[in-house]
Amino acid sequence: MTDVILCAASNLFRMYVIGRFMKVLLGEPRVSRGTLLSVYGIFYAVNTALYLLLPLSWVNLLCNLAGLSFLAFFYTKSAKSICFAVVSYAVIGMACEYILMALFADYEGGKTLNQILQMVSVLLSLVFELLAERIIKKEIPAACIMRYCCWCRLAALPSISF
Repeated sequence: MTDVILCAASNLFRMYVIGRFMKVLLGEPRVSRGTLLSVYGIFYAVNTALYLLLPLSWVNLLCNLAGLSFLAFFYTKSAKSICFAVVSYAVIGMACEYILMALFADYEGGKTLNQILQMVSVLLSLVFELLAERIIKKEIPAACIMRYCCWCRLAALPSISF
């Protein structure tokens, strides 16, 4: 029961992070706030139900890609922008989950993940979203990003070597 509650809570927080990410990359939505909240609610319900009923990574990936594409459509009609937003968030999400699983979990296909790791993964996604927001608003100069990229690659080496 605790896993279900933590899964629902982490997915709800993930919807907030996705909303911030879409707003940063695609701007203001083209529809009313009520319509957007109902679409996010439907995505939340379908995503949570599929994750709990079918804990398969490919089902989760397809559900996320379809849901993100559908959400992005409410922000813009440009196919290029939709693809960029969906792929960007999917890559960030997968990278966060990979880092945490490589460091802290022994994952086997078809089994559900530790929900605490899922929550930490969503928090890590929020950190990357905040970083992307600062970069887009040009609050962080490109020289600083390049200087710290080297440290990020060095920090990622232990997780890659597993």
